[in-house]
Amino acid sequence: KLLQQWREEKINPWENEFARWLLLLPAHEDEHLTHTLEDIAMKQDPMLQKAIHKWENMSQSSSFRLAYEAR
Repeated sequence: KLLQQWREEKINPWENEFARWLLLLPAHEDEHLTHTLEDIAMKQDPMLQKAIHKWENMSQSSSFRLAYEAR
């Protein structure tokens, strides 16, 4: 639902910090959203930038992926 609201421009992650953090979860489903959140992270939200960086590192870790898939 939140992703749909973003697509319909009903929420603005540039202005709504809570929305941007919630949109981070489904961002892998929408390349434009991913780029938008990365842009926000680089320009105005260092904590989001740190989270995106850690998420990318974890996603590339084979041991983390094995542990995740074993759950």
